Amino acid sequence: MRKNTSGQDVLLFTFNRLTNEPVTGDAANITAKIAKDGGALAATTTANPTELESGYYRLPLSQAETDADAIDVVAVSASADVQVIPLPAARIYTTPANFQQLAIDGSGGVTVSATGLDGTSTPAAWITAATIAADAGVEIATAVDTTLSSSHGAGSWEPGASGDAT
Repeated sequence: MRKNTSGQDVLLFTFNRLTNEPVTGDAANITAKIAKDGGALAATTTANPTELESGYYRLPLSQAETDADAIDVVAVSASADVQVIPLPAARIYTTPANFQQLAIDGSGGVTVSATGLDGTSTPAAWITAATIAADAGVEIATAVDTTLSSSHGAGSWEPGASGDAT
């Protein structure tokens, strides 16, 4: 499920606890609550789900209801002996809204679809293994120099003729 994105839903399965048979025609009796990021349960924007078939129902979620890193859905039926199980029957973890536009190619480069994360045209492979390695080397060297300077005082930390730091 994508974070903070409308047009998504949770699938619900209903069955009779006594017969274990799927329950149909129960949409008007099913209600749900949602908890975002471990918060308190609150009624969903949609009062009742839409019936699909064979005990399956679809519960649409609003954009605001998906604006969380983790979503818990609890659904019940007012009908006697009807059990409602959200699918998946566990916490739903969201991904950032544009996450599906990113990919890592065979050479380790990160590519973005033709329309970038901000809706503009983005060059393919704008983050590559080579640029990550080059940036990482500078960051590591700076971190080592800072650590050595704070531990041993300012000075040149380049290797001497013997290979030791001078």
